[in-house]
Amino acid sequence: MEFLSAFLFATASFAQEAGSGWQERPGERLVPDRILVEGSQRLEIRGGGLLCTRDGVGKELGVTSGGQPGRVFDLAQDPAGLSLIAAENGVFVLSRLVDALDPLEPMDGFDMGRVNSVFVDGRRRLWWAGEGVFGVLDMSGLWGRRFRPQDLPESLRAQRTLHVGRARDGGVLVVASKTDSSVRQTWRYRPDLGERPRVLGVSVDGVSWDPEHPIEVTYPEGFRLRASGTALGTASFRFRIDEHHVWRDLELTEEIAGFTPGEHTLDVIAVDRDLNRSEPLRLKVHSAYPARFDQRFVVVALALFAALGLGGFLGREWRLGWRPAWWLRAPLSTALLVVLTAQVLAAIEPHGKGWPFMGYSMYTTRFDRGDAIFQVVLIGLHQNGGERVIPPQAIGVAIDSLWQVLGPIVDGGEEVAQEYLDTYNELHPEQSLVGLTVRARRHRLTPRGAIEVAPQILSHYRVPTGAEGRGER
Repeated sequence: MEFLSAFLFATASFAQEAGSGWQERPGERLVPDRILVEGSQRLEIRGGGLLCTRDGVGKELGVTSGGQPGRVFDLAQDPAGLSLIAAENGVFVLSRLVDALDPLEPMDGFDMGRVNSVFVDGRRRLWWAGEGVFGVLDMSGLWGRRFRPQDLPESLRAQRTLHVGRARDGGVLVVASKTDSSVRQTWRYRPDLGERPRVLGVSVDGVSWDPEHPIEVTYPEGFRLRASGTALGTASFRFRIDEHHVWRDLELTEEIAGFTPGEHTLDVIAVDRDLNRSEPLRLKVHSAYPARFDQRFVVVALALFAALGLGGFLGREWRLGWRPAWWLRAPLSTALLVVLTAQVLAAIEPHGKGWPFMGYSMYTTRFDRGDAIFQVVLIGLHQNGGERVIPPQAIGVAIDSLWQVLGPIVDGGEEVAQEYLDTYNELHPEQSLVGLTVRARRHRLTPRGAIEVAPQILSHYRVPTGAEGRGER
């Protein structure tokens, strides 16, 4: 009952706050960005198409998948250096280091449809508007939300065409019209005015759960997890396992499963309509070995199998008249049979696939046409605009995994990034840096082969000119 009461209370409080942050701004005009300059690259909307020049020379851009963008409406610049193109067939992304437009693909099957206009704020949130739709997308994790009708002023809810841009005095300017040229309503939305979201509680398989107690499962079984919380515009919830950098939508996950035997952590966060996050609620998960992995069962099964194998090989030697060295040949053949059988079983059993020299998933990964291949690197930014790949060991720590360094930077924000930056500059004063970027280099698999496309920037921090210790992420 406590879980249900908290949920109903949270839902009621959201409805009361739905209209906050909006102010009508009659007369303020929104002019789409038709020219975008990034270094030596210049993008221009001309006649509904996209014209690209680099170093003053025209550049023909390809498209990796999903067809052509169609009519282009607006351009926006990500502080991390990406160019966003709002078009008839969605949002496309480009960087000055690649030659092909690539569709922006939000997580969780989030379909943006036709996008009339976009802009990216200093926190790398992509605000976008389309046909009766207004939403926001996190450019680091590529997950976001649409605003519900009750989150919008009443006069905006019935408008068919929406446009979005940066307001003169900060915030998000939303313009609604019946057609692209007939302006009907202009509103300024100021995000981040509500209290920080909170996770109030969770339930496991429908039962309210105390986070102090570990969740017990037997591999490969899972459980259904649901959460309640408070947030402006209703709380949505995301989760991750073992501090992975990808936060997944809890509502779209029927069952959380696949915990390998052992101890795990599961973090749950509440997210408001402006993509502000709560402090994570950490749950402990203990995944027990199934009966077939019980040590006594495995030892007995292997012993019986070895005994049967040895009996078979001894019988073969008896039929062949006890050939020379039969006493060595039979045991060695039995040992080889046991090892090969164990390898085959490990390749079939999902948990065993990761065992060194036993399974095969460590050597092969399946990719399909249209998939993207990622290579994540840590990039150091120089004052003169240059950049270089930074080995994680250059930060001055010994690591077993690249994500032991990248994870805290992606999760910790600018404070953690500044700490890493200070450490690096102390160790390498001759190569002083002014920023750090965690970049996932991407290649899209197409019928024409693998094509390099704009990277996904998981974290971006740069010390502002004349300031110390603060930047944008």
